[in-house]
Amino acid sequence: MTKQANIHIRDAHLWSCCQSTHVRGEAFDGSSLLDSSQLASLFAAAEGDDAFISLLERLNGFFAVVQLTETVCRIAVDQIRSIPVFYGICDGLSYVSDDCHWVQQRVRNDPTNEVARAEYLHLGFVTGSDTLCPDVKQCLAGEATFIKESDRKPDWRHHRYYLYRHEPPKRRSTHEYISDHQRVLEGVFRRLIAKADNRTIVLPLSGGYDSRLVALMLRMLKYTNVVAFSYGRPGNVEAHYSEQVAADLGMEWKFVPYSNGMWAEWYHSRERVRYQQYNGSLSSIMHVQDCPAIWQLLRDGDIPPDSLVVPGHTGDFVAGGRSSYAPDLYNSDKLDRDRIIDASINYHYSLWPDRFIDDPMRRSMTERLRQHGVRAAAA
Repeated sequence: MTKQANIHIRDAHLWSCCQSTHVRGEAFDGSSLLDSSQLASLFAAAEGDDAFISLLERLNGFFAVVQLTETVCRIAVDQIRSIPVFYGICDGLSYVSDDCHWVQQRVRNDPTNEVARAEYLHLGFVTGSDTLCPDVKQCLAGEATFIKESDRKPDWRHHRYYLYRHEPPKRRSTHEYISDHQRVLEGVFRRLIAKADNRTIVLPLSGGYDSRLVALMLRMLKYTNVVAFSYGRPGNVEAHYSEQVAADLGMEWKFVPYSNGMWAEWYHSRERVRYQQYNGSLSSIMHVQDCPAIWQLLRDGDIPPDSLVVPGHTGDFVAGGRSSYAPDLYNSDKLDRDRIIDASINYHYSLWPDRFIDDPMRRSMTERLRQHGVRAAAA
């Protein structure tokens, strides 16, 4: 009898199951928004790897899939890995879960990979499919992983069904560019409104372009169930801009003052502990900047528990905004892989500037980035 992967779903109440196919999240198939139950039925009906991949290529949303058949275990996450899935192999058996710690407990818990640890500290996350535990892997954004059991040891292969690639734009008039941009924006925000389904959209509103764009589009499309908020020390300039934008658009606006005492209270709360356990996933440092504000808004009853939080970051990243921080790249007509990798390390691997990466570790990280590029190119 063929061995099968060991599957564990921690947050089972958030997943739907159909014929050994587990799905969490929602996604658009064309113009139709499908919930997890409908997605599970679709994936269960997809026979074979090719049909599984074709379905992934059609979907646009936030979801994760774990499917077990008699011959293979298929894992996939959406284009941005909004719902992580982890896997590992030990003693000829494979383990798959939405809980990285469950997988970690069942595989060899070797000492932390020093390169992964350095990445985690300098970058804020571990790149590629690695985690802080060498034997725990994660499914990459826009990727499907197929684990095939055998008598000796499971074999896995990866298929990148989506990869963001920049293509030079076609020459068009300014009016055509503006028209296309508006059409894309309206499509994105109409999908957001369909997903919100009359729930409260909570908008962390600053003086930046991204969150202001979210506010403008929601106002233009007449979605009124919106609560904008800002936070921080009273009188900060971002809060001033935020309040002004909300007032101009007729949006409800809240301000949450931050203080050392508030941070201490939030840090020692049960919510912070649960958030850290869920968010870290052996691969990334949790983002905490907005957390006390959301926590306080919920405690004060200013937003309902089923609200949809829609932050504006970071639209400039995919548009190349970060390239301006690397002048040797930004002003160059000719680029090569090594120069891009070097500039990326200089800019991004900088959370501990006083302990910058030494030469041997830098060489190791450079090689990791090269390997990630080879894997992406193979897709």
